[in-house]
Amino acid sequence: MPEISVILPVYNAVAYVGEALTSLLNQTFTDFEILVLNDGSTDQSEQVIRSFNDTRIRYISSDQNKGLIYQLNLGVKEARGKYIARLDADDVALDNRLQVQFNYLERHPEIGLLGGNAEVLGSNELLCHSEKHDGILLEMLHRNAFIHSTVMFRKSIFEQINGGFDTNYKHAEDYRMWQLFTGITKLANLPEVLIKYRVHEQQVSAKHATGLLDSADQVRLQFIASSLNITLSREQENLHLALIQGNRFDFYPGTVNTWVQTLIGINRQNPFFEVSQFERYLHGCFARYVKGYYLWNHQCRNLTDWIKGIPLMWRHLTYKEIGSLAKNILLRNQTHGK
Repeated sequence: MPEISVILPVYNAVAYVGEALTSLLNQTFTDFEILVLNDGSTDQSEQVIRSFNDTRIRYISSDQNKGLIYQLNLGVKEARGKYIARLDADDVALDNRLQVQFNYLERHPEIGLLGGNAEVLGSNELLCHSEKHDGILLEMLHRNAFIHSTVMFRKSIFEQINGGFDTNYKHAEDYRMWQLFTGITKLANLPEVLIKYRVHEQQVSAKHATGLLDSADQVRLQFIASSLNITLSREQENLHLALIQGNRFDFYPGTVNTWVQTLIGINRQNPFFEVSQFERYLHGCFARYVKGYYLWNHQCRNLTDWIKGIPLMWRHLTYKEIGSLAKNILLRNQTHGK
C-alpha cells in the first residue's frame, strides 16, 4: 500500500490538469498514488489525463457532474494511503512537497492536519497562515486557516468524522472539515511554499462568493459554539458575526463588549483556546468594531450617541480619531439643521 494518496478532482480543467499531474509525478517522494476524479467534465480533460502512462495514477470517472464534495468523499474512501494529500487541478505542486510533509507528519504524530504556504502563479505574492496550533485555532474563528491544495492529513483522523465533507457547507466544506479536526487532533502549517496557486475567474471563491460567505458564517458560528460548548441564540449569532467580521454595525459597541466578556469568561472556566491569546484576539476584534462603528458607520448620527460612547472610544481610538469624529458629527448636525 502507498504511504500517501493524493486526491485530484477534475472538472473542465483541460488547460491546467496536465501541469498539475506532471508536478505530482515529478515528486522526489515516490511512494504514493494519485486518485484522479473526473467529475463529468465536458471538455478534453479526460484525453489529457489518459495521455499519462504511470501506474501510480488511478483514474475514476463520473458520467455526470456530482460536485466537489462528492468527489472529495469518494477520493478519501478509495484512498489506500496512510496520509491523504490534496491538490486542485489548476495548481502546481513543488517537487519536494510530498516529501516535506511526509517527513514532518512522521516526526510529529500529534499533528493530524498539515498545510503550508503557496506562491501565486505569475506573481511574487505569498499566501500563508498561522503555523502553530494555538494560532490556527484563533485564525479559524474568522477564516479558513489552510490553503486546501496544500493540506495533508491522516486518513485515520478523517474516518472519525461521520459523513466526511458536509454538503450543508457547500463552498466552505473544507473550512468546516478542518474545524471538526480541531476537536480531535493538533493542526500545523509549514512555513514554506508547497504549491504554486493559480488565480482565475472560474475558481469557487470567485464564482460563488456569496454562497461561500454564507456557508463560512455558519462554520464560524459552529466553531465558537462547539469550542466553548455553548448554544447560541439568534441574537448571539448576529452579535458574534458582527464582532468577528468587523463590517456589520448592527449593535451598539457596549452590547458587543458584553458578548466579548461573556466569551472570555467561558473560556477561562474551561479553556479550549489559549487564554491570553484568545483574550488579545477578542480585544483586537472589539477595537476594530469600535473604530468601525464610530468612524465609518453612518448609524452614529448625533452628538448624544458620540458622548455615550466616549468611555469605549477613549480606550480604542486615538486622540486624533476622536477629534476627527467629533468634528464630522458636529458638521453633520449643522448640515441637517439647515
